[in-house]
Amino acid sequence: MGNEIRNLINVIHPCFAASLRRPSAVECPTFTQALTCVLSIVDFTLMAKYESHIDETIEYLKQDRNDFHDNKDVFECVPKR
Repeated sequence: MGNEIRNLINVIHPCFAASLRRPSAVECPTFTQALTCVLSIVDFTLMAKYESHIDETIEYLKQDRNDFHDNKDVFECVPKR
């Protein structure tokens, strides 16, 4: 499972960034929020795998967690009317 997660992480951010390139002015804030959300969970996952942590890495984990929670609503499904 570790290798699959690592491979997914290595692919997901670049693919996501490429798919969100050149947004219109209206889309830009939403795309930026989506990229921030994905990047924060990727960074958190990679750093959480460290065998040990110091205060600095714990702060990075907290910031990544907060960034994820602050931006995750961008993926919320809105029902069509």
